[in-house]
Amino acid sequence: MAFGTELQGRTSHEALLNLQDFEIRMLENVKKCIAYRVKVDREYATMLTSLVATANKVDLTEFNTPVCQVSG
Repeated sequence: MAFGTELQGRTSHEALLNLQDFEIRMLENVKKCIAYRVKVDREYATMLTSLVATANKVDLTEFNTPVCQVSG
């Protein structure tokens, strides 16, 4: 399978190199976005774990006062 004759000139070669450079920059941006997403998700999980740990430490007897109870 041969390369197309219309893509064998210097102009075409430069255009293909420019396209390749663009694709590399795009993939670098995708990599940055994914790395940022991983960082943010990790921070979210840490904060959520901290919130759950704090909620588990709350003394539930505080909420058993007559003001907080729902009469049925």
